[in-house]
Amino acid sequence: MENESRLIKEYSRLITAILFALSATLIILLVTAMSVTEPLPIPISVWLLLILLQAGSLYYFSRAQDRSLGNAATAEHDESPTARGQFEEQVQNNATICLPERARNMHSGSGLPTRETLAARMTDDIGNGLAQGVLGVIRFSDYQRLLDFDEISASEFLTKMVDRLVGATASQRLLSHVDHGTIAIWFAGTDEIEAKKSELAALSYALKNELVLDDKVIRPTVETGSVVFPIDGNDPKVLLNRAISTINLRQSKDGISNYSKPVEDDAKFRYTIIQKISHAIDNDELSLHYQPIVNLAAGKIIGAEALLRWPQANGEMLSPAVFIPIIEESDISDRLGLWTINTACREASQWGKSGMGDTKVAVNLSARQLRSAQLSETILRSTQLHDFSTERLELELTETAAMEDIEFSAEIFERMRVKGISISIDDFGAGYSSFSYLKNLPFDKLKIDREFVKDVDRCADNQAICAALIALGRGLGIAVLAEGVEREEEVNQLASMGCILFQGFYFGRPVPSHAFSALGSDQTLATKLLPPVARRRNQLTNLRLTS
Repeated sequence: MENESRLIKEYSRLITAILFALSATLIILLVTAMSVTEPLPIPISVWLLLILLQAGSLYYFSRAQDRSLGNAATAEHDESPTARGQFEEQVQNNATICLPERARNMHSGSGLPTRETLAARMTDDIGNGLAQGVLGVIRFSDYQRLLDFDEISASEFLTKMVDRLVGATASQRLLSHVDHGTIAIWFAGTDEIEAKKSELAALSYALKNELVLDDKVIRPTVETGSVVFPIDGNDPKVLLNRAISTINLRQSKDGISNYSKPVEDDAKFRYTIIQKISHAIDNDELSLHYQPIVNLAAGKIIGAEALLRWPQANGEMLSPAVFIPIIEESDISDRLGLWTINTACREASQWGKSGMGDTKVAVNLSARQLRSAQLSETILRSTQLHDFSTERLELELTETAAMEDIEFSAEIFERMRVKGISISIDDFGAGYSSFSYLKNLPFDKLKIDREFVKDVDRCADNQAICAALIALGRGLGIAVLAEGVEREEEVNQLASMGCILFQGFYFGRPVPSHAFSALGSDQTLATKLLPPVARRRNQLTNLRLTS
């Protein structure tokens, strides 16, 4: 039955092919008759041959297509694991044949081997008993800079630099394109470590020669780093990561950045600090403590400096000297600055209930915060939110931060002062130590650095410096504050020079907001706020009473 069905199918296919061929031949005859004035004498045998050729071609094509579809359907629906596996293997083999070996193992941008090839070679060398090796990395810094605005020039630059590197590198060294404009070089072999490093340094030096790109002469910036197997690691991927990190951390020696475990640990610590303080802001784990600023002539507290505190899980405070420098160099300083200003305005607005409603609060700004386009808006929004008078807010910056862009700083300072906010220069004398900006920057107060205040009563040099700064401030109409006073003798010496504003442990350590608001009734502090003569008189009176 199955054979009869197949036979009928074949006859039907043949008849269909012949009919189609006859129709095509008839069309050809009609077209020929219409296109010529006199029919050409073509023998009947030729027409029959044409019909047979067309019919045969159609029949063959039909059979071939049927076989192709049938085989595909069989492979698709065959439930045999062996058949299915062979079919999938064939597809994979075909795909492998279509994908050139170079495309799989070579970087499309440079034509150099990829990092996978590098890792495989290093693994083989190490597995074959390699005693020591050097993995160098060379970064073409100009590539990324060009890529920011001209992709074509960047690609051309990379090609030329790679060609230069390939031409200068010994044939036994493996070059690998591992990241954007970064090329790795694997120095295996039996030569000494120092010899391999010298070879890397020579390559780096040669790459810095001038290069012509689009009729422009470029002197390439080349950064080089290296790690040593097995001293700096045994795993190829770890070694590569550490080699690249040496460039990022810029631990350079003789033009090459060498891997350093302490430097890597420091980088991890800095990253951890940034991540942890980000969570601390989100979870309200930070706090502000306030150190009193006193006016000795008036005998009272006139302000406070808001100082950041970060309690740890063990109950201790992490020193600001540890985390503040890290934060000021990172993007999180903007978030932290917003939190600090907002918290200081909120807490200081509540001091009025304890009779300290006119007390100013000073908030420190970093150079990054000063450059923020949203600074003015952020500050004014915080003061309005907490109904805090701008005249009670003081912004503190170091000399270094203020001098980064003196024109921009002057514009910001003036804008703040128009709103009633005062400006203070912190650590005066420890930064640029230049008086030129005193007449160009509009600010209200300068704080003499602790370095000059310490032992001012017994150090002639410090006495001369403090006397000059106090006189300078008086002449310019700028308030002068002595920062970091710890002993009564220092206070007396500075007071005799005409200084009336003080801050330091002698008058009080930084305390939480609720404790600061209670300082107004602190009798011990009240005694310290007395002028030196009155303070000495009290001391003599107390001495007579106790004797």
